[in-house]
Amino acid sequence: MTGRTPTIETAVSRILRAGVFAALTAAFVGGVIHFVSRPAEQVSFATFSGVEASLTAPGAILAQAARADGLALMQLAVLILIATPIIRVLASLITFALLRERFFVVVTLLVLGMLTLGLSGWMSHGP
Repeated sequence: MTGRTPTIETAVSRILRAGVFAALTAAFVGGVIHFVSRPAEQVSFATFSGVEASLTAPGAILAQAARADGLALMQLAVLILIATPIIRVLASLITFALLRERFFVVVTLLVLGMLTLGLSGWMSHGP
């Protein structure tokens, strides 16, 4: 590698920083929009209530976030935080493939498979 080519660690750390910054920005902007648009709404910390059903599907979250819906922007921040490690693993996979590092390609594919299974909920089902 040349001095101008970032190392794998540098590239992966940049992805992490970009993902965290994007999530922080979406959460902050969404929070401001939500609380400014609903100043009289009372928040109860005694009970937990989940988000609206319309904010549980990624496509719906993106569509509503594009319309500057505050809650959708905050949900988008969560999606970004979930997607960041997946993107990091994909970037590592591409890098290792380009470098023809077969062992690391296989290991990275295994990690990607475990992430996929974990996010699909398959690994969380008990007996």
